[in-house]
Order: sequence, then structure tokens, then C-alpha cells
Amino acid sequence: TSSANSSSTASNTMTSDANQLQEILAAITNGNSERAADAITRMLGREECRAIKGKVKKKLSNEEPNLSSIIIDGINEAISHHTNPKGGTRTLVAEAFVKDIVLACVWGTVGGEGEDISNSILSGIIGTTKKQVDMARNTARDIRAGISELTALQRNRRKDFIRDALLQFLYQWIKDDKVSRF
Repeated sequence: TSSANSSSTASNTMTSDANQLQEILAAITNGNSERAADAITRMLGREECRAIKGKVKKKLSNEEPNLSSIIIDGINEAISHHTNPKGGTRTLVAEAFVKDIVLACVWGTVGGEGEDISNSILSGIIGTTKKQVDMARNTARDIRAGISELTALQRNRRKDFIRDALLQFLYQWIKDDKVSRF
């Protein structure tokens, strides 16, 4: 159903649809709310229900913005802001910032109930790559086990560091009379 179609549907018809869906769900699950929630979640996870899932998420998020979604959206925006869309490297400060955020986000998923959550699900929620989530989880495991400590991030020297180091001298070399006389 298109959004124009759903907005033109009478309110009492939509209420009736909701009541019927609730009755059917209660009948199927014998009134078990956990089972009903699981059934809805599994249904919305199917590929053919992707459009329904998107509309449900949008309607639920428009009803009442909760603190969790505001925080997650902020994390996504912060990581996106410090990520170059064309690829390449981040500055040292930006890299440390992103790694620290990802570490904090995955901290609760290590060594407990969240251990079975996949890296791809976490990377989708956080807004980063699976590799970054994997590295952060490994770091969190090491820190919790006492194997490692938080340390300042140090970036390895870039391969083109010589060009950057010699650039200041290049202009003087070109201006040198002995060289420019050729």
C-alpha cells in the first residue's frame, strides 16, 4: 500500500485491521506475548517483508523518540562525520575517536549475553565496518582479561613520508642557480 493510499484509508478501517491482527496473533500464539513478539520479529526479518519493516520502524520512531535511538543516531553521525566517503585514511585523532567509540559500543557484547551477536549486525547498528567491530571486540576481550590496557593510538609511518619530508627542500633545489642553468 502506498503512503497516499494508507493516509486516505479511514481511521476506523485501520483500527479494525489492527484489532483483527491482534486477535489472529493472540490465537496463533495462545496469548503468549514473547511468542507473538518473536513471530512479528521473524516475519519482519524476511526479505519479502522489507517494505513493511521499514514502514513499521518509521511509524514507531515517529511516535516517541527514545533516548537509545537518539544516542545511536548520534554515534552513526559522529562516525560518518569522521569517515572519508572516498576512502583513504583518517587523521590520527579521528581514527582514535572512531576506535574508542566502537570499543565502547561493543564493550557489553563481550563475555556475556551479547557474545552471540554477529559483527555484521553490530556494524550495521554502529555505522562502521565489520573489521572495526571485530578489532574492538578483540581489544575489549583482552582488556577484560587483563591482557591489555587502553593505550594511545599510534599510526604507522605512511609509505609516502619521504615525499612529504623532502617537499620543503624541493623548491629550494629547483631555485638553485647551479641546477636551473641546465
